[in-house]
Amino acid sequence: MQFNWSWLGKECLCAVEDQGECWACWAFVAAEAITAIYYIKSKKLKLLSKQHVVDCLYSVKPAPDTVRYHERTGCYTCHYNKYFQFAIEEGVYSDSSYPYMARRTTCRRLPNEEKTKIKKFKRVKDLGLDKKGIEELIRKQPICGAVDLLESFQKHSGKDIYMGHTEEPDIYFPTGGRHAVLIVGFGVENGVEYYLIKNSWGVNWGYWGYARVKRSLVTRLSFPVLDE
Repeated sequence: MQFNWSWLGKECLCAVEDQGECWACWAFVAAEAITAIYYIKSKKLKLLSKQHVVDCLYSVKPAPDTVRYHERTGCYTCHYNKYFQFAIEEGVYSDSSYPYMARRTTCRRLPNEEKTKIKKFKRVKDLGLDKKGIEELIRKQPICGAVDLLESFQKHSGKDIYMGHTEEPDIYFPTGGRHAVLIVGFGVENGVEYYLIKNSWGVNWGYWGYARVKRSLVTRLSFPVLDE
């Protein structure tokens, strides 16, 4: 697996995890994006909880009518920017104090545990960045993005660049829309520009949990801001 530049081996990335049946990809990528930028700026590793926000997001504010819930886990479709907003307003507990359960549980308050907050988040589309500008941003910190939740993506082996729709009919997953991933690098191979992404489906997906994805397939880029 070859690429031009990435955050692999630079200690700010956590081990690849598996979200299980819980629809929590949005929480995984947002939590790690914050963890990464904290480490990059302070050299301190703060592993943030996914479960805290899955449990408490819609206890703090009402859920939109468009939210869909997993019938077995109670988890729901959401956007990583909602996690960022929660981190701004409420703060997020550590992963060790509020560990991941792969299902939605009752929102808990832990008065003796520290919460981590961020200042804001930014959408890349609002910044007017060109390709080089986005590459410079990724060199500063991993960022969040989304891809179509297709069967071909779910089955991707990681050997080649993921190019999107296959020649065979491609099937959308039950959630129907987009899947959140963490962009940790970028490159060009045989004229194809790609992002190196980290997924939350365990090490048996892609190349040990990572994959190269054609850049145009990864959209809705955003990232957390600790300070200006």
